[in-house]
Amino acid sequence: MDSIAGLLARRLRRNFALRVRQLLRLRRLYLLRAELRWVPNEAQRLFALTVGIGVVCGMAAVEFHLSIQIVERILESRFEKVAIAIAHKQRCSFQRHLQGAVPGSEHDRGPP
Repeated sequence: MDSIAGLLARRLRRNFALRVRQLLRLRRLYLLRAELRWVPNEAQRLFALTVGIGVVCGMAAVEFHLSIQIVERILESRFEKVAIAIAHKQRCSFQRHLQGAVPGSEHDRGPP
């Protein structure tokens, strides 16, 4: 009887080990199948890359447009200050010219 019980015990252990290996193999195959289902194929990867590059290029274009507007505002304010200074200088020189052009003065004599 001992030999039959030992033989059955060995057979059960071997069958159990085989069953565990089969279950692990099936689990790996199931995970591989799920991975292949969810991993994008080449066309999907190319589409995602195209969309990503489009987003980056669009953001670069917007930033370029905004930087042009910022530079434009800076230059407008500087040119406005220069224009005010020039206008003030011209007005002062014109007023000095008018103040010096009193009848009978040397500025009002006309051509020599």
